[in-house]
Amino acid sequence: MTIDRLLIQEAQIVTRTRTGPPDEFGTPTWEETTTETRCHVQPARSEEHQGPAEGNVTWVGYFPADTDLTAADQIVMADGRELEMVGPPRPWTNPRTGLVSHIVVNLVEAS
Repeated sequence: MTIDRLLIQEAQIVTRTRTGPPDEFGTPTWEETTTETRCHVQPARSEEHQGPAEGNVTWVGYFPADTDLTAADQIVMADGRELEMVGPPRPWTNPRTGLVSHIVVNLVEAS
């Protein structure tokens, strides 16, 4: 069994690469492309801070095994939430079949 049937939330992957034309200092600029995907994103942890009503919520995202993700990517959920990747994506392998079942990523809300 795979978790593909549980991945029902719509989102876009914003892929960022440093392949744009050089800036005035000769450094390649960022280019962005978007890809539609389905996933499942849920809260992983929240922390409250003293003072103003602010907090930090981290999320965990599950994506199909064939999803192309990098640590520089952003996830934009259908409801408008913008989530940034925290660290590299992690493929989960089915111990019985040896095949990648799905990809797991840590996410944090973009400010």
